[in-house]
Amino acid sequence: FLYGCLCGIEPLEPGFRRIRIQPLTDPRLDWVEASIHTRYGKVFSSWKKDGEEWVYSVVIPQGCTAEICLPNGLQMVSGGQHEYRVPMQ
Repeated sequence: FLYGCLCGIEPLEPGFRRIRIQPLTDPRLDWVEASIHTRYGKVFSSWKKDGEEWVYSVVIPQGCTAEICLPNGLQMVSGGQHEYRVPMQ
């Protein structure tokens, strides 16, 4: 539940070569983070409250691609560390 729903880590291909990150924020929680080790490296997803914004952080292994599905839209990213700030609604 933690990594699959709240942090939204989901493989789109076996072995996590393609990944979807679609976190489910909950205003009752201040932060959540989870990771999973794959054959390509560590996949990490977290979110936290920061004032009136949600701050989403993800790490995608090099050589992998990910769909980052957030309340303000979809981002396609490759390996690396990524951060997004989205106003709370």
